[in-house]
Amino acid sequence: MITRLGIASGWIEGKQKLRNHFAVGLKVPNLHFELIDVLLGVDGISVVYRRETGALVVDVVELNAAGKIQVARAYYGRV
Repeated sequence: MITRLGIASGWIEGKQKLRNHFAVGLKVPNLHFELIDVLLGVDGISVVYRRETGALVVDVVELNAAGKIQVARAYYGRV
């Protein structure tokens, strides 16, 4: 978030900022994801994949009691 959207805290808050984040991300040349695994928990899910850059990524989503996303985090490995 710091480099892509200029958000120093690294937190995206609000639907419009999230839309902007994905709009920028989808314009990456040669965008490609290689799915490695999907890990299920009682109140969340983690998706492990490799980016076109070679970076390993884990997206972690925590769900509330209604099954809606409460918190989403992305963790990026070094290339």
